[in-house]
Amino acid sequence: MSTDRIAAELRRPLRWVPALPLHRPRLLRLLQRLSRRGRPAAVDGVRSTTHPGPPMLRVHVPDHRTTPAALLWFHGGGLVLGSPFIDDVRCGELAAELGIVVVAVDYRLAPGDPFPAGLDDCHTGWTWLHDAAGRLGIDPARIAVGGASAGGCLAAALVQRLHDEGGPQPVAQ
Repeated sequence: MSTDRIAAELRRPLRWVPALPLHRPRLLRLLQRLSRRGRPAAVDGVRSTTHPGPPMLRVHVPDHRTTPAALLWFHGGGLVLGSPFIDDVRCGELAAELGIVVVAVDYRLAPGDPFPAGLDDCHTGWTWLHDAAGRLGIDPARIAVGGASAGGCLAAALVQRLHDEGGPQPVAQ
């Protein structure tokens, strides 16, 4: 079987998915603006605030804390779209259900800010969370990192970077 046939067979199920011309700067900027808009979503029992940046952070603190642990969260969006507001409900529900502080990072997006800008913002969020641990009632040794889709990629890259730097490590990813 030739590689041309394999490629065609792999493409066939995706024919109905529209191709987004993300190489067009004006369209990409419009999509980014639309994906970064959002109203903070309230979750019962969670106080969510915005910490100005850079990077801007969304801090979700449950009314009833069960542990001094925290989660540093990175949104999805293919590294080119999105903002912490798209995960407001998810982060609020995680905070309420687990009784932990959840901090979502608003990292810079490609291609306007190429790699490693987004990862640098995630690292800055990690540093901020460690510095603010005492104020937030967090044990710095109990901070996990995670994310959805591209945010999971950034979480993995951050863990590797933190390992290479030899500093404080996340308790989980």
